[in-house]
Amino acid sequence: MRSAVCAERIAGSNPLGSIVNVPRVSRLSAPLVALQGENIADLGGIQLGWDAFTKTKQYKEGKPVGGLTPAQRYFIGWALSWMNQIRPENLAMRVKTDVHAPSFLRVIGPVSNMPEFYQAYGVMAGDPMYRADSARVKIW
Repeated sequence: MRSAVCAERIAGSNPLGSIVNVPRVSRLSAPLVALQGENIADLGGIQLGWDAFTKTKQYKEGKPVGGLTPAQRYFIGWALSWMNQIRPENLAMRVKTDVHAPSFLRVIGPVSNMPEFYQAYGVMAGDPMYRADSARVKIW
């Protein structure tokens, strides 16, 4: 049950419509069952990475660099690791055939489930990436 909820909440609804302004892409939605395992892996990976990061000297010292806290830099690093450009036609094909969510959803999905992300950036109800506590996925 938790795995189905994870797939639905991480890649579900139809997020492409609000991000991609191309009619044939914005109507697509990914097959949730195909994405389920990878979405769980993404969430688990960022959580394990966070746990490891909190044990580092850099995190413990809490010194800002470039105006960013260690926590903010951690999440920026995660996002940058998925940064890419993709043509709308390629995105449309991948949404139908790939077992991975599109890269931008592999960032937005997992971090929107982590209280540490909300704390790092002061995300509040009403903010675009806010997800109510009851709607957040916790796998462990």
